[in-house]
Amino acid sequence: MARLPANTLSIEGAAYAILAAVASDTVSKVAIGAVIGRGRFAAEIGMMAILCLLVAGVILGVTFALLPGRAG
Repeated sequence: MARLPANTLSIEGAAYAILAAVASDTVSKVAIGAVIGRGRFAAEIGMMAILCLLVAGVILGVTFALLPGRAG
């Protein structure tokens, strides 16, 4: 039978895991779009993906800054 681990994942760890999953999904979709679309379409997808990842990083930083009990 499955048992819960003694130590649970921290909020920061969970946030990083979600961000890593989103980033890897975004990169794989950009690769698929670049192979299928090529040219200008691939460049537009790449720029959109970079923007999305930058926004995700900013949101992660804001989330950590607003967590209660966290200095900084």
